[in-house]
Amino acid sequence: MSFISTFEHLCDQIRCFYRRPMTALSVLLLLTWHQLLSASPADPDLFARLAVGRLVETLGFMPSTEPFAFSPTKSVWIDHEWLSGVVFWWILSHFGEWGLVAFKVLSASLTVILLFRASRMLTPAIPSPILFWALCLLQALFGWGSTIRCQTFTYLFISFLFFALLQLRERGVVRYVLLLPIISIAWVNLHGGYALGLVIIWVWTFASLLTGRNRILLTVVALASCAAPCFTPYGFKAYSAYLLAALGMSRPTISEWGPLWTQPAPFLGLLVTAVPIIWGITRSWKSTRDLAALSLLALSTYLGVRHIRLEVLTMITFFVFGAPYIHLLSQHLRAQAPHFFERLARSVAAAGTALVIALTVRTVGFITTSSSLSLDLADYPVNATRWMRSHNLQGRLLVDFNNGSFALWCLYPRFKVSMDGRYEETYLPETDQLNAEAFTFGSPEGRRALEILQPTHILVRDTPTDSSSPAEALGDPWRVLYSDTTFTVLGRSDIPAAEERAANETDDIWQPLF
Repeated sequence: MSFISTFEHLCDQIRCFYRRPMTALSVLLLLTWHQLLSASPADPDLFARLAVGRLVETLGFMPSTEPFAFSPTKSVWIDHEWLSGVVFWWILSHFGEWGLVAFKVLSASLTVILLFRASRMLTPAIPSPILFWALCLLQALFGWGSTIRCQTFTYLFISFLFFALLQLRERGVVRYVLLLPIISIAWVNLHGGYALGLVIIWVWTFASLLTGRNRILLTVVALASCAAPCFTPYGFKAYSAYLLAALGMSRPTISEWGPLWTQPAPFLGLLVTAVPIIWGITRSWKSTRDLAALSLLALSTYLGVRHIRLEVLTMITFFVFGAPYIHLLSQHLRAQAPHFFERLARSVAAAGTALVIALTVRTVGFITTSSSLSLDLADYPVNATRWMRSHNLQGRLLVDFNNGSFALWCLYPRFKVSMDGRYEETYLPETDQLNAEAFTFGSPEGRRALEILQPTHILVRDTPTDSSSPAEALGDPWRVLYSDTTFTVLGRSDIPAAEERAANETDDIWQPLF
């Protein structure tokens, strides 16, 4: 047997190996673990979530007034993610940083497993969609890239929702759908993505009304799921009004709420993924029967193009409901050019195996490296806030949007902050603009904002393009209290200094001051 024949035979065996469902799922999980363990940057919103969790543990209830900020805030504090904070704080307090990283990987793995099982009900054949599934995952995993975000729960629950609905439709299994109202109670307290879940349930229910399948059951489940806000600390009316207002809120300064076409690479990736699905829909007469799937594909595509952060929803929807059309495309290509398709399939199998080996080696390396199981805090003012803690400073801290959550966690209750990432739930619309203007040091707008906010201290990131230092731009009575290569702490000279003690470099930022 020639070398070429031996190689082709080996590739055919590898292809048979990849046809096994457990093998395909293992490859997808390996890809997930590799991507998530390669870096664990701490999400800016994580720290405020931890503070809320710690606050609930301390008080024994969720307060209705905001305690962390000194700038203008809403009269009633409705935190739609308060339960996420409780979960995150419990994990951190019991297992430390590695627990948060492990929870991220575990929740993402469960999501992939549910998506795979849901997609397999529509696409029993494995070889063709596996590359498509991997492509969808690569574009979706940025949603888990930082550790850890509340929308992790939404991704998990949406994947379970797809799985439950398809179990009912394809196999007549009722028990999973009956769990949806119970899951909605947890979901509505964990993350505002509960609203997306309701949309999906109702889209599926309306499709069932047209097809006549499971109409009564789905309608009852949908109505029961809508009642979940009754089980929040705020009641149905207040929570629903807040959620509707938050969904319609403009967020021009938050990049992830911008349109996807402002990011060429992700937008191109979505187009590459969507085009073969659209081709399959136009070629398949059966697609007209699956009104629910078509509606979800169209809706998720629109939302993903409209907002960068919702591309994850697009990709997990493609993962489940787009795979049948990818399988149809592969069958078409196989029929049109069978010999070319066989050579291509063998080449992909060989290259894929080499990639799997490389990913396995790298993933094992990540797992055995302690830095992969801790949070990357390089972008945050760790040393500056540690210095402020150790010197017993207190007051009102002017801080920018991205670092406000970290400062809040490290310095409360000695300091209250001017701004943080709890954008829609805490601050008045004008507060964000006022806070941004306060950082235009030396300008009339900046002086006006400082007069209104009246901070006692300022935490500012130093940038190489600054023509003058913040202290020079501000002038009297501001003076530099602390400075490192990245951040500077300014304080007012006309405010008495707190009693100071020697700085403690071992001060643990994960130990709250309250």
